[in-house]
Amino acid sequence: MSRFKSVVQAVKENIFLVVLFLFLIAGALIVQECGGTYGASLGPNLLSEFIGAAVTVYGIDFLIRRREEKRLLPVQAASYEDVRVMAHWALDLWKTVYEKSVGNADPTSWRQLFSDEFVGRMMVSLDIAKPANILPPAPWGNYVDHEMQRIHQWAEKILERHSGALDPEIHRAVYSIVYYKHHGIANLQQ
Repeated sequence: MSRFKSVVQAVKENIFLVVLFLFLIAGALIVQECGGTYGASLGPNLLSEFIGAAVTVYGIDFLIRRREEKRLLPVQAASYEDVRVMAHWALDLWKTVYEKSVGNADPTSWRQLFSDEFVGRMMVSLDIAKPANILPPAPWGNYVDHEMQRIHQWAEKILERHSGALDPEIHRAVYSIVYYKHHGIANLQQ
């Protein structure tokens, strides 16, 4: 199934070449049918040459793409590992904030944790001056600021290292983390 998608993607990306080859093949068929005796002998030769050229172009393109995908596999694995680590930090941070601030019925999914209802519960229940359960002791406000800064810096590193290897949706998500202006809790208190 993925090979079929790869072929369809190659055709979409090279639509001009596809149309050109179809036009040349159709022209060769017209020459063969309407060209008299000269066309009857020239048409099949043109037809076979154009079909051969099309198969060669797309066959070589397919082989090059396949080799490039294999070559980039370790780079993609490293980039997704970096994204996974960053996402783990963020999810763990907000799960801990919820558990320590609200404490009642834990969310059943990440989507529920980040729903308006559960974020509202955290905003109302979190005492940012209360010490977080970390070493060295620090208030929740400082801890959240520190963790958000760490996530932000990691997202910057991901874009520096792997921007060419990320899927567009993941790149856009990491980019939004980098350019999202986190207003530190310590600044808001002042």
